[in-house]
This record gives sequence, C-alpha cells and structure tokens, in this order.
Amino acid sequence: MLITTHTVEDVADMLGKTNYGTWKKDHEACFALAQYLENLSEKEKKPVEIKISDLVQRFSIYKNLDDFNDTFVPSVGSLHDLKKLTTVILLKDGRFIAQDF
Repeated sequence: MLITTHTVEDVADMLGKTNYGTWKKDHEACFALAQYLENLSEKEKKPVEIKISDLVQRFSIYKNLDDFNDTFVPSVGSLHDLKKLTTVILLKDGRFIAQDF
C-alpha cells in the first residue's frame, strides 16, 4: 500500500475534478470539505485516509435548509438540529455541506 500526503488545495482540486453531482462546479464547497478533513486530521493527531469517490458520494451540498428538507424525510427544523445528527460544514449565503446518513 502506498500512502500519499496531500495539501488542502490538492484535495480541493481532486474534488473539483470529479463528475459527480455539483462538486465540479463548486470550488468553495470543495475547499471547505478539504479544510474540514485537514482540521479533523489535526484534531485526531493522525492522517485521514480518503477516497475522493467516497467523499463525493457521502457528502452533499445544499442551497439551504429547505433544499435539505426536500431531500430527506423527516425534515429538520434548523441547522442546529441537523448538526446533532450529522456533520455540517457551513458555506456562504446559507449553503452548507452535510454528510449523508
């Protein structure tokens, strides 16, 4: 097995090169997810192993809470409630990334 260390920018670029969902069109979201993974690695004091294909299938980008609630039932009342259920990464203009569950 080979292990490669990537920068946040490297991971954001790899996410942006996928052809899955809206990731290819959203550099802000790609960078935010990569930064989240870097912070997680630092917090846990160990490397985070990733597969780009798994990331884009396990995390989704939402325009707002209504967009999320249109996708999942039962709906959640607030981002605070959603954060109790899964990982949420906030973006600009009310958008966010949520780990699918």
